[in-house]
Amino acid sequence: MFLRTLGNTLADSEVDELIVKDWGWPGITIGYHLNPRLHVGYAFQPNRNLVLKEPWTFGEDVKDGNIVVDHNTGTAHSLEGRYFPFKFDLYAAVFLTHVTKAKYNMDFDMINTTMVIGQNSYATDIYAEWNFKSLSTIGIGLGYNFVHRSGLSFDIGLGVPIALSAPFHRNISLQSIQGVTIDQTDLESAKRRIEDEMFFFPIQFHFNLGYNLPWNK
Repeated sequence: MFLRTLGNTLADSEVDELIVKDWGWPGITIGYHLNPRLHVGYAFQPNRNLVLKEPWTFGEDVKDGNIVVDHNTGTAHSLEGRYFPFKFDLYAAVFLTHVTKAKYNMDFDMINTTMVIGQNSYATDIYAEWNFKSLSTIGIGLGYNFVHRSGLSFDIGLGVPIALSAPFHRNISLQSIQGVTIDQTDLESAKRRIEDEMFFFPIQFHFNLGYNLPWNK
C-alpha cells in the first residue's frame, strides 16, 4: 500500500492509477562509516512489476484512448556515498546505479470509434510490446538515518537520477487488435511516440530496517 501510494503521488498528473502487481523480494543495503560524516555502501533493489493506467494518444493532439501498461522496473544495483553535515542524522547522497533491462506491454483502447496514428485515423485498438534498455546513471539523494544505541537502525531516503540518455525503449512491435492494416509510415510514427515516453522513471526510494555492528555505531 505504501509503495502504491508513493508511486501515485510522484506520478504525472495525467496518470489515473499506478498498481503494484508483484512486490517481489525485499532489497538489501550494506555499508560502512569511514568516519562520523562519511558513509559508503551498496544497495540492491529487486524488480517490481507495475501497471500504469492513463489516457494517451499515438497522435499529437487529443488523447483518443486509454492505455494499460504492464511493465517491470528492472533490478537496480547502486554504489552510494553519504555525507552527514549535521550532528543529527540527515544526509545528502550521490550514487552510481545500474538498472537492468525490463519488458513492457501496452493495451491501447479507443475512447471513440477511431484513433489517430501519425497522420491517419484507424478504427482499431492497439497492442504493443517492447524492452526498456539497461542503463547506468549517476544521481543525487537525501535521507535520514537513525541508529539506536542497541544497534537497530532506521533509514529512509530518496534518490533521483540526473543523467539519463534516450531513447529508453527498443524492439518495439505493434499490432492492430481488429486486424486493420496500418500504413508503415504511421507505424514508424507510433514507435517514435513510444520512444519519446518514459512510462517509468527510475527514482529510487528506500525504507530500511537494519542493524549496525558495534564499531559502526
